[in-house]
Amino acid sequence: MAPSSIKACSVVSAPQSFTGEDCAELQVHGARPVIAAILATLSTLPGLRLARAGEFAQRALSNGKMDLTSIEALGDLIDSETEQQRRLAIHQMSGALRNAAEHWRSRLIDALVLIESELDFSDEGDAPQRTREPVLVICREILQSIEPLAKGNRNAERLREGLVVLIAGPPNVGKSTLLNALAQRDVAIVSERAGTTRDLIEVHLDLGGYPISLIDTAGIRASDDPIEQVGIERR
Repeated sequence: MAPSSIKACSVVSAPQSFTGEDCAELQVHGARPVIAAILATLSTLPGLRLARAGEFAQRALSNGKMDLTSIEALGDLIDSETEQQRRLAIHQMSGALRNAAEHWRSRLIDALVLIESELDFSDEGDAPQRTREPVLVICREILQSIEPLAKGNRNAERLREGLVVLIAGPPNVGKSTLLNALAQRDVAIVSERAGTTRDLIEVHLDLGGYPISLIDTAGIRASDDPIEQVGIERR
């Protein structure tokens, strides 16, 4: 392998690297033969192998560089296809959920201490009365803080998975024209003849940063055409 195949090499010492371990990074030219030659050369070194899928994230988790919420956010960031999905992943990586979970854990430990103290001093007549109400207050506090996050998670799930929008209606009302306009290209055939669209036509779009699966359908009407009837039934 020619030395000119590698543009630069840098070494990042632990714990400053992504995984928290000593790491060497090669900056190379992007041609596939160059990358293949470099990998072939590196594979001859003893103990060196290709990383398994997700191994860098696993090592970062094991070394305390990331937690599970950050790992999941990283996966969402890698899989993001729109700007809103990217923003959602970045917000998750900022630690919003992690900070909330750490607060819940701390408050649950407080409740556990109160419960254990009741068990330890159960022979005292007023012990249950002293501990029960503070424990209930802590549980209500946690539930109240979880509720808005749970609602936000449902919205985030819609954004993560994308929305499916079905265009349905009678023939010749402009369903296929609307599909072409939103897609900004001729996806569906448009004509004045009713029943032109006979099958489902699906297009994946990025509308304002939101992932949308837009589906055009056959016009809903009574028809003797068996093929058109199948298209209508599929809507």
